[in-house]
Amino acid sequence: MYIEIGITFIVVMVVWALARSRKFRLPRIGTALLTAAAVAALFMLVVFSPGTTLGGPDDGISSPWREVLLFVVMLAGMAARFLTRAIENRRERIAAARAAGKPGNIKIEFDMWEFVYPMITSVMTYGLLMQQVPDGKLTLMILVLAFQNGFFWQTLIGQIESRVTAN
Repeated sequence: MYIEIGITFIVVMVVWALARSRKFRLPRIGTALLTAAAVAALFMLVVFSPGTTLGGPDDGISSPWREVLLFVVMLAGMAARFLTRAIENRRERIAAARAAGKPGNIKIEFDMWEFVYPMITSVMTYGLLMQQVPDGKLTLMILVLAFQNGFFWQTLIGQIESRVTAN
């Protein structure tokens, strides 16, 4: 439980630091939504997971909360991929500006439709995730797998397309 509280605290602090940064302005609604998502994830982990008793081991988060949490973590992976791609694009624009002799203040571009695009395909990506995840206890490795599936969503969609064209 302390690990979950610590991770939530770190996520909230990073979100608020980004919101206050002069180089990367996070809209107030984005700050509020990211903070609410982190607190909601902690709430689901703490409240809906059964406690450990003397009668047996902790079974982890029960369904449907387990599936909801996996979906939220997968969406967080998709959002992280969008942010890393935006940073990579910014680096390319900075290098091009330096090569042209025009260094300046180049900001990260946020395109709402590019951000939403992976969320549209999230149901197919989630289906692949659920095929990979065994039933039962929710572990950190399963959460990491969910995040990775979200982060590499384009690769997974490519695999789906190749399976469909093969049949």
